[in-house]
Amino acid sequence: MKQNDITILITFYNTNLNYFKDCINSIVNYDCPIIIMDDHSDIEIYNKMFKMVDDLNFKNCKIFRNDKNVNLTENVYIGLCNVKTDYVMRLDSDDVIKFIPTSDKIVDVILKPKNVSSHNEWLNIRKGAHLPGIVFRTYMLKETYSEYKMFQKYEDSIHEDTYHFNRFLKMFPNYTFDRSKKISYNYRSSLSIMKKQKTMTREQIQEKIIELLKDTNVFNKSR
Repeated sequence: MKQNDITILITFYNTNLNYFKDCINSIVNYDCPIIIMDDHSDIEIYNKMFKMVDDLNFKNCKIFRNDKNVNLTENVYIGLCNVKTDYVMRLDSDDVIKFIPTSDKIVDVILKPKNVSSHNEWLNIRKGAHLPGIVFRTYMLKETYSEYKMFQKYEDSIHEDTYHFNRFLKMFPNYTFDRSKKISYNYRSSLSIMKKQKTMTREQIQEKIIELLKDTNVFNKSR
């Protein structure tokens, strides 16, 4: 895959504009398609965000605004419905990207550069954290997020990435992958990205995820 095969999908909702400025400045030199999904931010913040993007004169950037505020998961899904490329790289609006990872192989996912042999090993290291994906095939990520309404009843206790990437693993157990040579993101919230889980043990998190995945019939799907 090449950079132009990948859309950068940025989800935005009332983000600190100084953080967002760092985010878009980190992608301004790329020619790939960019989609910004605004989840019905306050109109003043939205207008300032729009102007910041407009002033940078991106060659291939589209901004979509929801008619009402929805949760992050639904906002991601709506954004994925607007992606036209085969691959997508999702960013939160306070993330900073270092580069867009690509692959000479035909793969479904580009993973973070972790020295582990399996996802189970990664889960053991990270105590239940999510699949370290960077770039995904668009249709696979879209299908993973398609049951976003089912996630809402657990969103206060389970980080959405943890749920959706566990769902991905159940739906696409035979995905092909390559590993990026180096870290591609800076997470602004890296120290607290899993903070919703800190009140739960790993076993409780997994029980919740399994319960929710059964609700969405993922276990019954044959691939």
